[in-house]
Amino acid sequence: MAQNKKIKYTTMTAKALAEMIGEKLKTMDSIVIENILVPSKIKHGTEFINMWNNYPSYYISVKEFDRDEKDDTFKSKTIEFRNCKLRDAEFVFSSYSRYNELIIFYANCEVQHFNIRISTGCRDIIFSNCKVQNCCYCDAVNYGTDRTEIKARNETTFEYCVFERCRANNFIHREGEKFVNCKFNSCDFVGAELSQSTFINCLCNTHTKG
Repeated sequence: MAQNKKIKYTTMTAKALAEMIGEKLKTMDSIVIENILVPSKIKHGTEFINMWNNYPSYYISVKEFDRDEKDDTFKSKTIEFRNCKLRDAEFVFSSYSRYNELIIFYANCEVQHFNIRISTGCRDIIFSNCKVQNCCYCDAVNYGTDRTEIKARNETTFEYCVFERCRANNFIHREGEKFVNCKFNSCDFVGAELSQSTFINCLCNTHTKG
């Protein structure tokens, strides 16, 4: 992963970062978060860790995102993290319109025990040249739905991550992804193009297809 060692990071708690994003979303449809460090107290990438029992969730309201019931056109918002180190929290974007489209983009980031959850609407979560450790993605990131797509690009590496009930076509896109010490539980690899992907010490349970 290419990281600029000369980057000067601004240290911020996950709660403060969530509050900042919430404020920006009130008036902006596209926001960029750069050079933010959310500190961690543990060593990452050495074992599987249950994040939901140990790390806090922060709710980010996007009421301004919602539309009148008679308006069936899509409205998009984009959040881009650049050169960030995001750790030990879950951000829950609360919205109630199925016509919303929220896109999360990570570029040159380290994502460790950090998850995005979106209550409704279409969305993509995209990684480009990132290192992702100790994260769990259920039903392609979002709980209980397969409409979210996680897209990994430009040699993104997943370490000690768990994929639950995900369709491989949603997170493997022939972009040189690498999976190291990952678990795939009840995933669907049927029809996935794996020629450019690397799997090292990965495990699949008996309910994984393909």
